[in-house]
Amino acid sequence: MSDFQISPELLNIYLEDARAHLEALDHALLALEREGLDPEIVSGILGPLHTLKGNSGMMGFGGIKDYVHRLEDVFVRVGQGTVTLSGPLFDRLFAGASALRDAVEQACRQRAEVRNLEGERAVLEAILRQAPETAPALPAATPPTPALPAAPAPPAVAEAAAPSAISAEYVSTRSNMVRVDFSQLDHLLNLVGELIIHRTKLHELGRHLAERLGGGREAVELLSAVQQVASVSTQLQETVMDIRMLPIRHVFERFPRLVRDLARQQGKDWKESPPGSTRPSSTRSASRSST
Repeated sequence: MSDFQISPELLNIYLEDARAHLEALDHALLALEREGLDPEIVSGILGPLHTLKGNSGMMGFGGIKDYVHRLEDVFVRVGQGTVTLSGPLFDRLFAGASALRDAVEQACRQRAEVRNLEGERAVLEAILRQAPETAPALPAATPPTPALPAAPAPPAVAEAAAPSAISAEYVSTRSNMVRVDFSQLDHLLNLVGELIIHRTKLHELGRHLAERLGGGREAVELLSAVQQVASVSTQLQETVMDIRMLPIRHVFERFPRLVRDLARQQGKDWKESPPGSTRPSSTRSASRSST
């Protein structure tokens, strides 16, 4: 564990971020087991794993960091073609992902590593020992726009963020969503509600003033301005409501891993298309689940 005291806020940020990366890992494994080797899927999961590894190191969770490091190496070898995905290997990777999730949750609850991942890491190291040391690298992604040079990191942070010795270039999959505290969204929605009330009052007042002005240029400009305020506030209301809604795919996409595990336990084929893969186009659709 690290020497500094981890604040609850930092711990929550790490946990939410880790959960997202672990969910991405589950989806990648499910897709690979269902569809076969896909270099794009393999490259795409390396980004979340690399981030989780670095974040865990900075939090002082060395065991978690080391396990994710080995998992990252395994996916690199899969992409290089030196590790072949098979049923038994998928079982080991899924079991390791479950153990990793449990380790992260316990570490955040206890503010210290509780779950030992040595056994799971040994499984990954055995897989790596069986693979050849060299192979063609993954297809390189389009070179990113050069970033500003980073300031030198502290030794612990630099070590945590260092790439694997056998790492390959990967496509960093960035989410186009941000995490916002739900109470803040509710507060924003309440403010928009008040805005709508005052918008209605403003509309009535504007109409009365326009009548007094007798339909002249000032009256037309006043009504136009009021209508613009009404239009913008309506769009704001709809946008906030849309943000507050949870796409139904976020509910359904948690099920395939459970279905897969139950099917494997009973020796059945699970490879079905996951439900809820698209988001309804309208925020007022009945097929959406609200948070």
